[in-house]
Amino acid sequence: MRDSRPTPSPRRLQLIRRVGALIFTMSLLGIGSAASPASVAATGSCTGYTHYSAPPPYIRVLRQSGPDAGHSVKVEFKKWVKHVLGTQMPGYYPRESLRANAVYVKQYGWYYLLQGHWRGGKDSLGVCYDVKDAGDGWYVPEKRSFTASQAAAVEATWNYTVRKISYGRWRFVLTGWRAGAFVQCAADSDGWHLMQHSAYDCGKDGLSWRQIVARYLTHSKVVTHH
Repeated sequence: MRDSRPTPSPRRLQLIRRVGALIFTMSLLGIGSAASPASVAATGSCTGYTHYSAPPPYIRVLRQSGPDAGHSVKVEFKKWVKHVLGTQMPGYYPRESLRANAVYVKQYGWYYLLQGHWRGGKDSLGVCYDVKDAGDGWYVPEKRSFTASQAAAVEATWNYTVRKISYGRWRFVLTGWRAGAFVQCAADSDGWHLMQHSAYDCGKDGLSWRQIVARYLTHSKVVTHH
């Protein structure tokens, strides 16, 4: 039987392909420890934070497990950073490696709190959230906590953020991290992610956390905020 449906025009086919590509890109946002900057859509804000000079007081987290599963919960921001670092890098890693990862975790959450960086997530009741408890760094306080060394790394770097040069300006950027490989310091750097296993080697080699950040985030600098 002959298909009687009209054949889409070339222009309409191109539009369909673009929409399909966009949907595929959006589906990747929840995969891995951090989404690519190219896949981030500027869609308003959940928490409504607008400051780059002081960390936000809290973050909204979608719980996908635990007693609050399915709901957006309000979490003290520093507490969230400590818990995520506690699940992302072992407490016995070198102090400077932990500090570098602490900066990355803090800035990742902070970035998605900012006006214009919200990804549009809402729980089943329609309450918005900034990050998920898995896929944006593990936040499972009922199962995993943090060590004294991990907490100390967060405290020691709390007044610092990183900036990356873009179009002639130093900008507050999205950071990300991956496990990476057990290779020499920054040998697997991709210019953006902190590769945690090779960052261990950086710390053992005596690099400061600032130097470690510079090895993994190209064209960047560390700035102080109050």
